[in-house]
This record gives sequence, C-alpha cells and structure tokens, in this order.
Amino acid sequence: MRRIPPAKRRPLGAPTTAADASVSTATPARSKRRRRTLDTASLLTRAETAAVLKVTVRTVDRMLRTGTLTPVRIGRSVRIYRVEIEELVWEPNN
Repeated sequence: MRRIPPAKRRPLGAPTTAADASVSTATPARSKRRRRTLDTASLLTRAETAAVLKVTVRTVDRMLRTGTLTPVRIGRSVRIYRVEIEELVWEPNN
C-alpha cells in the first residue's frame, strides 16, 4: 500500500476538490468505535489449565492441537477460556 505524505492527507469528510467544497454533502465524523476487551480473569494460561484439569502441560498442548480446547492467542502467548474448561470438566461421559 502506498503511503501518503502528511502534507497531502485530508481529514475525513473534507471535500476532495473545489467543486465538492461548494456542495454540502460532507459525512458526519465517525463516532469512536468501542474496543473489544478481553476479561483476563476468564482466561487461563496453559499451566493454570493443566492444574485445573489435573493433567500435564503437554496434555493441554495436545488438547489444543486436536481441537478439544480452543486457544486464544494474545501476541505469542496462548490462553484458554475458563468457561470452556468448566464445560469440559462437567461434560457427561457418553
């Protein structure tokens, strides 16, 4: 993507040409978008998950690889939803 120098940038809703400046069809400024926030209290590390499930970290890694648990990636770290672990623990055996 081509970078536009700061001097040539125009604000959102600003007219592009002199002809557009005479027409008052500028769109209203966008409202600030709400950021999605992760409730970090509901996320567990691999080691915390292993402690809750009473298995090794390697087993948790295997569960993540096979799709038994869904990973949440934050940068390079991996977290697991606490609710998903509770569902796994309380799931009836078939």
